[in-house]
Amino acid sequence: MKTKIFLAIVLPIATIIAIMACIKDVNEANEVNNKDVLTVKTYSYWGKLHNEGLTNVKNNFNIPEGNFSLSEKIDYIKNFNMEFLKKSDVKKFVKQEDIEFYMDKYKNFVDKRQLYSKCFAPVMQTQSLGNLQTVDSIGIYAALDVIYQKDSIDEFEYKSMKKILDYAKVSLDTLAIAPSQGFASLLDEISKEFNDKKYPADGKYGHSLGAVLAIGNASNEWWTSNRDMISDTGNSHDLPMQLEAGTVGDAVGAIWGMVGGVIAGGDFGDVMIGGFLGAIEGSTGFLGKLVKWLF
Repeated sequence: MKTKIFLAIVLPIATIIAIMACIKDVNEANEVNNKDVLTVKTYSYWGKLHNEGLTNVKNNFNIPEGNFSLSEKIDYIKNFNMEFLKKSDVKKFVKQEDIEFYMDKYKNFVDKRQLYSKCFAPVMQTQSLGNLQTVDSIGIYAALDVIYQKDSIDEFEYKSMKKILDYAKVSLDTLAIAPSQGFASLLDEISKEFNDKKYPADGKYGHSLGAVLAIGNASNEWWTSNRDMISDTGNSHDLPMQLEAGTVGDAVGAIWGMVGGVIAGGDFGDVMIGGFLGAIEGSTGFLGKLVKWLF
């Protein structure tokens, strides 16, 4: 009888232990496998650094006294952001001269009028790879078409970035009807699809979109927590659209920088820093105190 009681107690416990061990093995295997695939979190560094940059502007940027031209104001903001980056650890990943090059290249994005016109104003569209010069010469949509044709991004990346641009174009156009889906919801939807793709970490696809999504998601968190910093777009009755404007500016700047880096034939570091700096300049221009100064 004692033996039966013992077995009745021990066997279920042993079974539970065995099951838990199996679950542990599966989880550990998944953790190992997950190191070999891309997720949005793979690029969380860029999102974190982006938010730190915005916080630095929020806490430490002071409007200088005196009269400045628009170009002088843009350069002043660029130099301020450069000082922040010099103190960060981004130099572990990118050369200083590359940071300076891309910062100067995308500095005008702090003027949201130029951000919109640069990306969405009608330009001479061409899809000829032979005649392609820069993303500036053909616009962001045509440039996205080109890098897809060059097989630098796959179909999912192409369609996802196009969805983001389509949303951004409408969102930044104050005359357009507000989209029915929120931008944070769109980013979340694409992020889940991206993670499900399980792009190989050492593969050619996924890196550009992953970084755009990481920066966009981080940007959304920052603007949601810093509502007092959003600029007055003149549509005070539409607070949700105003709150997401900074995130939209981030995403556009990030895609522009990514696409520009690919077209220029840059390596992985060029693409990442181009996207990051395009984003930080794009969203900085939506900070209320800077908008008032720039306008």
